Amino acid sequence: MISESDIERLRTALFAELAGLLEDDALLLITGCVVRWRRSGNAYHMLHALVQCRNRSIIPASVTLAAEMADAAQALLESRSRGTPGAVRRGAVKDSALFVMVSLRYAGLTISEAAAKAAAWSANKRYPLKASTLEKYYEGVGSAPEAHYFPQWDDLRPNLRAEMREFAKRMPDPPARLRGERR
Repeated sequence: MISESDIERLRTALFAELAGLLEDDALLLITGCVVRWRRSGNAYHMLHALVQCRNRSIIPASVTLAAEMADAAQALLESRSRGTPGAVRRGAVKDSALFVMVSLRYAGLTISEAAAKAAAWSANKRYPLKASTLEKYYEGVGSAPEAHYFPQWDDLRPNLRAEMREFAKRMPDPPARLRGERR
């Protein structure tokens, strides 16, 4: 298993190597795939990352990403991979919801409010997520996505934050089944 400090170093290295090469949502998705691969040992996460690179016509030029893909390929070849492709699909919904939450945090929502709106966004997905699960997931990721994206978005357009606030107001609240409870 890999320690949380090693996970954080891996995440930081990926952000540094892939920033500018990938769109914001792809950066979070691919970084999320690598982290889940290392935490779970499910090499299908890296296969999903490779498919996402291919779908976006991206050559994974990152040294870190290439090394992780090689390790995952070796695990698949040696039948050492734990987990299933279904776990990867659930993880992809989580990564997309994380990007929704980062965007809503940029608009000024609290983590709880952003989690509720992201849960509503996931309601019609194959694997809907509860707000409480998303809140816990976001807290586990830490402030790295905010630190990375917020300055870029501030430079993008002067009124983007206000536009995001208006968008957030129009997003529905989640149905009761997707609110969940924080323990």
